[in-house]
Amino acid sequence: MTLAALALAVSCAFAPAPAPAPADKAAPAAQGAPKAKASVKGRIAIFDFDVKGGGEAYASLHGDIPDSLSGALIKGGVLAPLERRDLEKALSEQELALSGAVDDATAARVGRLAGASYALLGSASIVDKQMRLSCRVIDIETAEILYAESVHGDAAKVFNLVDDLAAEVQKGFSK
Repeated sequence: MTLAALALAVSCAFAPAPAPAPADKAAPAAQGAPKAKASVKGRIAIFDFDVKGGGEAYASLHGDIPDSLSGALIKGGVLAPLERRDLEKALSEQELALSGAVDDATAARVGRLAGASYALLGSASIVDKQMRLSCRVIDIETAEILYAESVHGDAAKVFNLVDDLAAEVQKGFSK
C-alpha cells in the first residue's frame, strides 16, 4: 500500500459522519424500500429451548429454535434479540451452559448481565408428528413472567411454528 493510499484510508476512517439531511430535504423513499419498523420495546435474551420427545432427529432444535426466533423477532422490530455470544459470555461468567436448564431467576440474572430487558425461555414438545412450542417472557428486573404463549402444528413445519410464535410474542408486546 502506498503512503497516499494509507493516508486516504486513515482520513476516511476518522472523518466525521455527514449530518443527516433535514426532514424537508430528505431524499424520497426508494420504491420497494423496507417499511419503518415498530418501536423497539427492549432487548431480549433468548435461551436454548428444552426439547422433549422426538428422539435424536430433533436434538439440534434446542439451539436452532432460538436462532430462528431471533431472526423472526429482528424482522418484526418489536424486541431486539441479544447476540448469542453476549448471552454465552454472561452464562460463562455465571458458570452455566447455554444448553443447560435455566430457571426464571437465573435467566433474569444472566439476562441482566448481558444487557437485556427481558428473557425468553421455551420448550418444544414432540409427540408423533405434532409439535408444541411454548415460551414465557420474563422481566429481567423483577423475574416476573410477563407473557406466555404456545403454538402447535406439524413437526415437519417447525420453522413456520417458530415464525408463528414470534408473531404472537410481538403482538403481545405491541399492545
